[in-house]
Amino acid sequence: MHREVLSEPLEDEPPQGEMEHLIVSVWADVLNAEVTSRYDDFFLLGGSSMSAIQVSAELTERLGFRVPPRTVYEYTELADLAERLTRLRAATEG
Repeated sequence: MHREVLSEPLEDEPPQGEMEHLIVSVWADVLNAEVTSRYDDFFLLGGSSMSAIQVSAELTERLGFRVPPRTVYEYTELADLAERLTRLRAATEG
């Protein structure tokens, strides 16, 4: 008998990897909020259009390539933003 196992992400799964931890640091500084899960959402943590611009500028400075504010708007979940930035970094280095 075959049983289908549904796998849902753990909402309290801690941040993983260098990029996620970098974003946590930036979000914590800009939002003055505690980021505990890789599924935390920028806007649910108190992010706004002004703080998205600040995050964009800080990420640009720390990563060494331009991170447009639009990227912060489009990828609001920590894990998604980290994945996008990892791809952007690879494209700029390649």
